[in-house]
Amino acid sequence: MKKSSFFLNFNKTEHLFAFLLVMILVAVSAIYFVNAYNAHPAGNFSTYADDTYIHLRFAHNLASGHGIVWNIGDPPVEGSTSLVWMLMLAGIESLGFQPVWWLIYICAVCAALAIIQSYLLLQTLSPDTLLENLTAVSLLALSPRLMLWALTGLEVAFYAFVIAACAFLYILYRKGRVRSWLAGIAFAVASFIRPESMGLFAITLMFDGLIEYFKGNRNYRSVIWMLVSFLLVFLPIFLWKWSYFGYPFPNTYYNKTGGGWIQIQTGFEYILTNFIEILVPAGLLGVLFLFGIIKNQFSVEKIYLLVLFLSFWFIVAINGGDYMLKGRFITPSLPILYVMGGIGLSWLTSKFDRRYRIPLLTLVLVIGFAAWNPSESIAQSTINKPLPNARQGKTKAMISTPEFVAMGRALKEISEPGESIALVPIGAVAFYSEMIVYDMVGLVDPVIAHEPFDLKYIEDSWRPGHDKGNGQHILGLEPTYILLVDRLTDEPLPGVDSWALQYKSIAELWVLDEFHETYEFFPIKIRNGWYINLYRRIEAAP
Repeated sequence: MKKSSFFLNFNKTEHLFAFLLVMILVAVSAIYFVNAYNAHPAGNFSTYADDTYIHLRFAHNLASGHGIVWNIGDPPVEGSTSLVWMLMLAGIESLGFQPVWWLIYICAVCAALAIIQSYLLLQTLSPDTLLENLTAVSLLALSPRLMLWALTGLEVAFYAFVIAACAFLYILYRKGRVRSWLAGIAFAVASFIRPESMGLFAITLMFDGLIEYFKGNRNYRSVIWMLVSFLLVFLPIFLWKWSYFGYPFPNTYYNKTGGGWIQIQTGFEYILTNFIEILVPAGLLGVLFLFGIIKNQFSVEKIYLLVLFLSFWFIVAINGGDYMLKGRFITPSLPILYVMGGIGLSWLTSKFDRRYRIPLLTLVLVIGFAAWNPSESIAQSTINKPLPNARQGKTKAMISTPEFVAMGRALKEISEPGESIALVPIGAVAFYSEMIVYDMVGLVDPVIAHEPFDLKYIEDSWRPGHDKGNGQHILGLEPTYILLVDRLTDEPLPGVDSWALQYKSIAELWVLDEFHETYEFFPIKIRNGWYINLYRRIEAAP
């Protein structure tokens, strides 16, 4: 890329504005590392998602020499959402480091890499619009979605970087700068980070073939090399996985799909909800991108970005979306969206006199800062934050993962070697308790995962990964403890509530005579007056 396209055509004001944009980008990007420092993932108020602890449990068992297993001695199961992410954590632990501490910083680095990769992609596509490119990536860095998921310890930011890198390599190939086989290898790696990448690669292959066809060249050598390189990396690992785990796809895939029209309908509702939430300013900039294409700024590379982005969202939709809020499965596409937004921004500024360029870009930044106040994205330090006291009739000061962490630590103290527990939120409880843990919704249980959906559990509420269950199967495993109410309470709470009954395994257990004959209510009082409302197998009682 020519130096003249960077600075030689800038006036003094534009030089100053470029410097200011770089400083904004650095400052906003630093928030990710400030958040990582403040998060204190091993404390009482971890920002990790419960699914993160599923990765950590698998990684620990692998690093300890037991294989990719959920419970030591059980058959292997691919129960984490990202094989590469889990293997990376296992590698860190094998080197003597505790990934629970380092993971939050790895996520911050991955977010920074996604931002840098987006900038490189923009500079490749539009090298003469540095100011617009810096504005777009500053807005990407500012995105509360990316900041949120970088705090959860999941593979979201990593996958965002890898998908942007796949697009970057493909576009470099289209521009004649690299060989097509590099893009094939990148997509093969991405397929083991998230299996949806297989679909994105298929779309990329078809797109490339159609371009060659309509150009009249009919030279498919590069397309073939892209496919061959993909298969050379993908097939050996895929066949090994199939042999090792017993199934071609992750257990989570079988657990979350098969819902038919309900799955597809709610998947598109998930897409619509997320589109509305990111409309300002990302979606509006994307509209400018479309205007630019319509107004004779057509190029194969720009069309590819649009096709890749739409395919990404379509695949997420037909797979049913996600039960988590804030678009876990959509967020990795944000770098592509903001790259398109940057191109759209360049088209917009080109329609005005040069003296309006900086005011327009400033306005876009102000809108972004107004929509997403950066100070609100800075995580408050929880390093010295104590576990709150239970207070009857008062709203709890913690929910979800912090509760599960407290449960796991308490169970570690009271459980005996060889004891087991069946519950729904398996991640943090399994990681901290080190007990044998049975999954009542089937994320790590192949028996439940491969069962068909029961319509009455999905027609009113679609929660991918949480709608399957089998109470009789869980009872047959003879767990020492069963947790029906998956939250801490300020006094013992026997029985079930409406929240617990939405889970199929719990609803079925509660109406089984065998359950009531073989299990007794066994609340455990833990620190600060909280109760874990367990049911204990009667023969396990001392």
